[in-house]
Amino acid sequence: EEFSTSDLVGGEYGYRLRKVVDNFIHSVLKTEEDMRRRWVDNPIIYKIMDFTDLVIALTDFEKDYLVQRGMDGKKIFVAGVGINASKFNNNSGKSFREKYGLGNAPVVTFVGRKFKYKGIGTLIEAMEIVWQKVPDARLVLAGGTTSDDLSIRSQISSLDAEKRKKIISVDNFSEEEKSDI
Repeated sequence: EEFSTSDLVGGEYGYRLRKVVDNFIHSVLKTEEDMRRRWVDNPIIYKIMDFTDLVIALTDFEKDYLVQRGMDGKKIFVAGVGINASKFNNNSGKSFREKYGLGNAPVVTFVGRKFKYKGIGTLIEAMEIVWQKVPDARLVLAGGTTSDDLSIRSQISSLDAEKRKKIISVDNFSEEEKSDI
């Protein structure tokens, strides 16, 4: 197999066009396209991994993704993302609830970098179902802003004012605040 210099330099960008069936409310065929950095789309990465004794993945999803692309699953170890649990032992979330005016309302929380591929759009849509059963529920989206931030904010702004009030976005929180979330 041959690789060109674009595989080695500058070949980290990939254009993706795909058709997706959205079955959230009713079946809709959507076309999604984007151009972004995808190291996993670079064929030389798999060539390099073929020569390694062990590949460490953070999640089962990542392992499955690599296996689907031809990697030997026996060489892939899932390490997990891990946290320092001792940092969370003495926190009740009370100060976070007070700071963001959550009171005793039930809270659905997303913590992570705010990329659409992590399902934030689906979570916002799912809150419609949650609010039907638990009208005082709140949604907290906590994490670093990303290139998808404008799209996520646009989706939130398309909701009626009452529902928008129930969504709290916490951008780029501090390490001290993390354990309270």
